[in-house]
Amino acid sequence: MTTKVPRKDIRVRNWRILVYPESAPVNWKEILNDLMIPWACSPLHDKDTDDNGELKKPHYHCLLAFTNKKSYQQVLSITKKLSSPNPKQCENVKGLIRYFAHLDQSDKYRYDENQIIGYSGFDTDYYLQMTVTERNNALKDIRQHIRENHITELKSLYAYTDEHRPDWSIVINNHTYPINTFLASLRHS
Repeated sequence: MTTKVPRKDIRVRNWRILVYPESAPVNWKEILNDLMIPWACSPLHDKDTDDNGELKKPHYHCLLAFTNKKSYQQVLSITKKLSSPNPKQCENVKGLIRYFAHLDQSDKYRYDENQIIGYSGFDTDYYLQMTVTERNNALKDIRQHIRENHITELKSLYAYTDEHRPDWSIVINNHTYPINTFLASLRHS
């Protein structure tokens, strides 16, 4: 029986790489920026642990989002310049961007999603949009806040969110009608 060897000549647009600051050139981000390809970088993962609870070596997760398909060998030539391990194809861009902050891994340290940076036109916000469950939970929290604080005007809610809960702003912007209806019902009850 023969073991199937993974094909290294697969051509895909999206590749994921790891960058270890201790071995990468100081200007590794500039090296990637000079390629003028859209790419994204996680916050420094310096609190990840292995199965034994030991800290892993600090590292960055990066996504290289080429406009055309690239082979493993083409991407490997880039990772060699960064002294990085071998690249891996990325099968789910949204999942990887969310993984950059461990948004869906409750058993892992959660990094600040605001520290996920896109370069050369990569739009991280597009991939960090709330899931339906997150949006519904935020709407529930907003309604609870409105009730608890006797808010009756949208401008008062915006004043609070601008200072204390900027993450609610997009939810309010996209759901102004139901929130206004809720506020009106509170004014009239």
